[in-house]
Amino acid sequence: MKRHNLHWKLLSILLAMLSWLIVINIQNPVISADIDNIKVDVIGLNQIEGKGHVVKDGYKLHNLSVNINIKGQRLEVENFLTEDVNSVTARINLTPYVQELVNNSGLTERLVEIEIDNVPEDIVIEDYEPSSVYVVFESEKTESFDIIYNINGKEDSQYITLDPIIKTKEIEIVGPESIVDTIKNVVVDININDFAQDPLVMDLPVFAYDKDGNEVVGISKSQNYVEVILPTGKKKVVPLVADFNGTLPTGYTLTNTIITPAEITIVGNEALIDQINSIQLNSIFLSNIIENTTKQVDFLLPDGVEYIDKIDPKAVVTIEVQKTNIHEFTIDIDELKLKVVGSDNIKYDILDNSITLKLSGTAEEILEFTVEDLSATLDLTDAQLGKHEFELTIPIPPELEIVNSPSLTVLIEQIVSETPYEDPAYIDPIYIDPSYIDPTYHNK
Repeated sequence: MKRHNLHWKLLSILLAMLSWLIVINIQNPVISADIDNIKVDVIGLNQIEGKGHVVKDGYKLHNLSVNINIKGQRLEVENFLTEDVNSVTARINLTPYVQELVNNSGLTERLVEIEIDNVPEDIVIEDYEPSSVYVVFESEKTESFDIIYNINGKEDSQYITLDPIIKTKEIEIVGPESIVDTIKNVVVDININDFAQDPLVMDLPVFAYDKDGNEVVGISKSQNYVEVILPTGKKKVVPLVADFNGTLPTGYTLTNTIITPAEITIVGNEALIDQINSIQLNSIFLSNIIENTTKQVDFLLPDGVEYIDKIDPKAVVTIEVQKTNIHEFTIDIDELKLKVVGSDNIKYDILDNSITLKLSGTAEEILEFTVEDLSATLDLTDAQLGKHEFELTIPIPPELEIVNSPSLTVLIEQIVSETPYEDPAYIDPIYIDPSYIDPTYHNK
């Protein structure tokens, strides 16, 4: 009779499964772990702002993080925490609300779920906190505010009575309408004790305050810092002077230069300020200018000098140019007021009856020029016998330019010598000390 052992087989299978479960739970048990401070990325914020809305208290959203509780077998969890935990991401997606906000004004509040990504399939997310966040959308507002200042520091400071100079007059503030509307003042706090250099210049932060004196946050400023000068020493108003490099292209002339502002107020040590009569601008290259041109040019401030005008450190320079014309004038010698120098001992004869003068300038300037009362200088100082060409010196108005080299042909007929006559028989008297002849001379 054959014996049946099915129950032994079933018992063996059960014992094997029990052994496997015991090993698994002892050697590789299921455990939990926490992942803290996973930063939450915000998606779609630019699209929201592009529709004229902002997120109220958006700075809180940008600083949002989540804590995650995970569960899995010990080996998988430990391996994940060691090698891949930095790949875990969290985000909130605002793009679904972009179109919804187009026709909305005021406040719009939505509960937005926080999504967790990049957790392996064999690890379970048990919980994470927070799992969602309330996001308040609000119409964006932009407003300009004048910058004022508060002064604090030692009351006996030598600077306490001086007026600070804030280079930026106003700034723009952008933010949720309800927050921007709470702003009463935009202020720079000036602590006199911080000013310890000469000249006294610092970049100081700008703060926005409400009517109760509390700082307003959750806004964006066009400038977070402004330059502040606490004037000391001597103040002086000086003109700005343009500096040109090179020349205009051939056929063009500079007719006018306009500098805006024409002058600035500078401050610094009295001895230094007394030596300054103007402030020069950076060089302007003329070589490629053929029409009226406007340029922004920086100041060149000497070390130890500051300007205290509420303007950018630039001047607007307008360069006015015109195309030049060339006109030829023929002038009779008899009509020319000719001055001859170096001719005292020379006998000469001017062979030309006229000279040709070519002038370059604008049409208006050439039309205003006349040859009446025109003078010229002929220099014969180094003349030699014979016929020679001598260039004339002719003064003309500074706005015109002589293109040619006007000259005269002169015949030098005789050069009279100025060497004085000396008689070869004349002997210069020589003084002789009598004591050399008679040693007793001084005793007589």
